[in-house]
Amino acid sequence: MLDNEDSIRKYVRELRMFYKDIVTSGIVMLVCIVAWCATGGGFWPIWVLIALSVHTLLRAIAIGRVSPSDFGFFHKFLAFLRPEWEEQQYQKILSSFNKSVAKGGVSSSVRRQQKREQPPIVEEHSGEETE
Repeated sequence: MLDNEDSIRKYVRELRMFYKDIVTSGIVMLVCIVAWCATGGGFWPIWVLIALSVHTLLRAIAIGRVSPSDFGFFHKFLAFLRPEWEEQQYQKILSSFNKSVAKGGVSSSVRRQQKREQPPIVEEHSGEETE
């Protein structure tokens, strides 16, 4: 993941944005709690707290600060949020495609794509008009 200077810079930018989101979420929560204290009623800021917590958790998983495997059963459902998931899926699909091609077969989706890309057959006329 962090194998060159550009990827390190990108990760640090994402990390900075993540920390800014945490600060912003804290400020929003504080404002909501102050508003609740001023108005009374049921503790409605809990819904804002839940939404901001889920958002923060998903961002943490996406940038690799928290591993989906930390959540036990749910790690299979959250795996797509990991930074390396896209590359793993690409390699998996490419591998199965290469195996299919090596066996001499082409998948049905590739055949459908090839059929769509074929230019229409146009008959050429010699220029002579026959009646």
